[in-house]
Amino acid sequence: MKMQKIRELDQGSMKEKLVTMRSDLAKEKALVASGTKSEKAGNVRNTKKTLARMLTVLRERELGLQRSSKKAPVKKPEPTEKKAGKTKTVKKTDKKKPVAKAPAAKKKTAKKTGESKKK
Repeated sequence: MKMQKIRELDQGSMKEKLVTMRSDLAKEKALVASGTKSEKAGNVRNTKKTLARMLTVLRERELGLQRSSKKAPVKKPEPTEKKAGKTKTVKKTDKKKPVAKAPAAKKKTAKKTGESKKK
């Protein structure tokens, strides 16, 4: 449900709608938990968002805030003047110092015991 339609609802009808939507949400969650597919994949998400919108409008009315259904126009920043000529960018390079590797550890061989050397 769009914010414009939600703002048009009066207090009583909005509270009734909240109750029904909460029960619908519980049913949808139960269907998802049981593993059955619902008719619409995003139904739980949309229901949650609509509930949040309704609660927001109720809270705004409670606090006495007035919101218009239209968005405020966005002001574009004024373009800045460009300098004449070319600009150069200087790149800083991170030269990493070579790290000396530790000498490889010698493999220890198992000593053979009990065998005599033959010549």
